[in-house]
Amino acid sequence: MFWNKLAGLSLPAQAGLTTALLCGLWIALAPVAYQIAGPMGLVAEALGAGLCLFGALLGLAIGAAFPGSAGVLKRMFFSMSTRTVLPLMVGVALHFKSPELARAGLIYYLLVFYMATLAIETTLLLAQVSRTQGSEKSI
Repeated sequence: MFWNKLAGLSLPAQAGLTTALLCGLWIALAPVAYQIAGPMGLVAEALGAGLCLFGALLGLAIGAAFPGSAGVLKRMFFSMSTRTVLPLMVGVALHFKSPELARAGLIYYLLVFYMATLAIETTLLLAQVSRTQGSEKSI
C-alpha cells in the first residue's frame, strides 16, 4: 500500500517529499555540526544538503522527462548522473577552494546527504518503474 502511494506521487509531490526528508535530516544533524565546527559547521552542512538536494531535484525532473518502461534506463542513467556528478564535483571544488569549509567537514556532510538522496530518489524511481510495469501488464 505504501509503495502504491509512492508510485502515484506527482513530480511536485516527489520534490516536496525529498525536500522535507532532507530538511529533517539537516535539522537532526545541526547540533552535531554546530558542536564540531560552530557556525561554519552549519554552513558546511547547509551547503552539503543544498548541493545534494539540487542534484536530486534535477534528477527527478529529468527522470520525469522519460515516462513509461521504454525510458527506464534513460531515467535511471540521467537521474543518477545529475544526483552524483553535480553535488560531488561542486562539493570537491568548494572543499579545495575554501579551507574553512574543508575544516568544517563539508565533504562529510556532502556524503551523508548524498547517501540520503540516493536512498530517497532510488525509492521514488523504483516506485515509478513498478507503476509503469503494472499498468502495461493490465493493457
